[in-house]
Amino acid sequence: MFSKILLPVDFTGLAKEAIDIAIDIGKKYNSKIFLLTVSEIGTVGYGELVLPEEIFEKHKELIKENLEKIAKNFREKGLEVEIAVRDGIVYEEILEFAKDITKFLLGSVSQKIVKLAHCPVLTFNPKYKEEFINE
Repeated sequence: MFSKILLPVDFTGLAKEAIDIAIDIGKKYNSKIFLLTVSEIGTVGYGELVLPEEIFEKHKELIKENLEKIAKNFREKGLEVEIAVRDGIVYEEILEFAKDITKFLLGSVSQKIVKLAHCPVLTFNPKYKEEFINE
Protein backbone atom coordinates (compact mmCIF):
# COMPACT_ATOMS: atom_id res chain seq x y z
CA MET A 1 0.00 0.00 0.00
CA PHE A 2 2.70 2.52 0.98
CA SER A 3 5.66 1.32 -1.07
CA LYS A 4 7.18 4.81 -1.07
CA ILE A 5 6.97 7.39 1.70
CA LEU A 6 7.92 11.01 1.14
CA LEU A 7 8.75 12.64 4.45
CA PRO A 8 9.51 16.35 4.23
CA VAL A 9 11.64 17.24 7.27
CA ASP A 10 12.01 20.73 8.74
CA PHE A 11 13.89 19.69 11.91
CA THR A 12 11.18 20.91 14.29
CA GLY A 13 9.64 19.01 17.18
CA LEU A 14 6.75 17.92 14.98
CA ALA A 15 9.24 16.44 12.53
CA LYS A 16 10.25 13.97 15.27
CA GLU A 17 6.63 12.84 15.57
CA ALA A 18 6.39 12.45 11.80
CA ILE A 19 9.64 10.47 11.72
CA ASP A 20 8.36 8.04 14.34
CA ILE A 21 5.13 7.48 12.43
CA ALA A 22 6.95 7.09 9.10
CA ILE A 23 9.24 4.46 10.68
CA ASP A 24 6.26 2.51 12.01
CA ILE A 25 4.36 2.64 8.72
CA GLY A 26 7.53 1.98 6.70
CA LYS A 27 8.26 -1.16 8.72
CA LYS A 28 4.69 -2.36 8.37
CA TYR A 29 4.69 -1.95 4.56
CA ASN A 30 8.42 -2.40 3.83
CA SER A 31 8.44 1.07 2.29
CA LYS A 32 11.25 3.03 0.72
CA ILE A 33 11.64 6.33 2.57
CA PHE A 34 12.44 9.63 0.86
CA LEU A 35 13.65 12.26 3.33
CA LEU A 36 13.39 15.74 1.85
CA THR A 37 14.36 19.12 3.22
CA VAL A 38 13.73 22.31 1.29
CA SER A 39 16.02 25.24 1.99
CA GLU A 40 14.51 28.66 1.54
CA ILE A 41 17.77 30.46 2.25
CA GLY A 42 18.23 31.37 -1.40
CA THR A 43 14.65 32.61 -1.77
CA VAL A 44 14.65 35.08 1.13
CA GLY A 45 15.12 38.72 0.19
CA TYR A 46 18.10 40.38 1.82
CA GLY A 47 17.87 43.79 0.18
CA GLU A 48 21.37 45.00 -0.59
CA LEU A 49 22.98 42.06 1.24
CA VAL A 50 24.42 39.38 -1.01
CA LEU A 51 25.55 36.22 0.74
CA PRO A 52 28.62 34.40 -0.57
CA GLU A 53 28.03 31.10 -2.37
CA GLU A 54 30.05 29.22 0.27
CA ILE A 55 27.41 30.12 2.89
CA PHE A 56 24.72 28.45 0.77
CA GLU A 57 26.92 25.38 0.26
CA LYS A 58 27.74 25.11 3.98
CA HIS A 59 24.03 25.39 4.77
CA LYS A 60 23.26 22.50 2.38
CA GLU A 61 26.07 20.40 3.87
CA LEU A 62 24.63 20.88 7.37
CA ILE A 63 21.17 19.91 6.15
CA LYS A 64 22.57 16.75 4.50
CA GLU A 65 24.45 15.83 7.69
CA ASN A 66 21.26 16.20 9.72
CA LEU A 67 19.24 14.20 7.17
CA GLU A 68 21.86 11.44 7.31
CA LYS A 69 21.43 11.26 11.09
CA ILE A 70 17.70 10.81 10.60
CA ALA A 71 18.25 8.33 7.77
CA LYS A 72 20.40 6.24 10.11
CA ASN A 73 17.33 5.67 12.32
CA PHE A 74 15.40 4.33 9.34
CA ARG A 75 18.30 2.13 8.19
CA GLU A 76 18.69 0.66 11.67
CA LYS A 77 15.06 -0.46 11.37
CA GLY A 78 15.86 -2.17 8.06
CA LEU A 79 14.33 0.46 5.81
CA GLU A 80 15.76 1.77 2.54
CA VAL A 81 16.25 5.56 2.64
CA GLU A 82 17.09 8.23 0.11
CA ILE A 83 17.81 11.83 1.14
CA ALA A 84 17.35 14.99 -0.89
CA VAL A 85 17.89 18.70 -0.37
CA ARG A 86 16.22 21.24 -2.62
CA ASP A 87 16.22 25.03 -2.77
CA GLY A 88 13.06 27.02 -3.25
CA ILE A 89 9.58 27.55 -1.90
CA VAL A 90 8.82 24.66 0.42
CA TYR A 91 5.41 23.51 -0.78
CA GLU A 92 6.34 23.94 -4.46
CA GLU A 93 9.49 21.85 -4.10
CA ILE A 94 7.66 19.13 -2.17
CA LEU A 95 5.02 18.91 -4.89
CA GLU A 96 7.70 18.81 -7.58
CA PHE A 97 9.61 16.05 -5.77
CA ALA A 98 6.42 14.04 -5.31
CA LYS A 99 5.48 14.05 -9.00
CA ASP A 100 7.44 10.88 -9.72
CA ILE A 101 6.63 8.89 -6.59
CA THR A 102 3.57 7.57 -4.87
CA LYS A 103 3.64 9.24 -1.53
CA PHE A 104 2.67 9.37 2.07
CA LEU A 105 3.17 12.92 3.30
CA LEU A 106 3.78 14.38 6.73
CA GLY A 107 4.79 17.95 7.32
CA SER A 108 4.12 21.51 8.34
CA VAL A 109 3.04 22.66 4.88
CA SER A 110 0.63 19.78 4.39
CA GLN A 111 -2.43 21.99 3.96
CA LYS A 112 -1.07 23.46 0.72
CA ILE A 113 0.12 20.05 -0.41
CA VAL A 114 -3.30 18.48 0.17
CA LYS A 115 -4.95 21.28 -1.76
CA LEU A 116 -2.54 21.22 -4.72
CA ALA A 117 -1.35 17.61 -4.96
CA HIS A 118 -2.01 15.57 -8.08
CA CYS A 119 -2.23 12.32 -6.10
CA PRO A 120 -3.64 11.03 -2.78
CA VAL A 121 -2.04 12.54 0.32
CA LEU A 122 -2.19 11.27 3.89
CA THR A 123 -1.61 13.72 6.75
CA PHE A 124 -1.85 13.27 10.50
CA ASN A 125 -2.45 15.15 13.72
CA PRO A 126 0.33 14.16 16.16
CA LYS A 127 -2.05 13.97 19.12
CA TYR A 128 -3.71 10.93 17.50
CA LYS A 129 -0.41 9.11 16.82
CA GLU A 130 -1.09 6.05 19.00
CA GLU A 131 -4.62 5.53 17.71
CA PHE A 132 -3.44 5.77 14.09
CA ILE A 133 -0.55 3.33 14.40
CA ASN A 134 -2.42 0.72 16.43
CA GLU A 135 -5.31 0.38 13.99
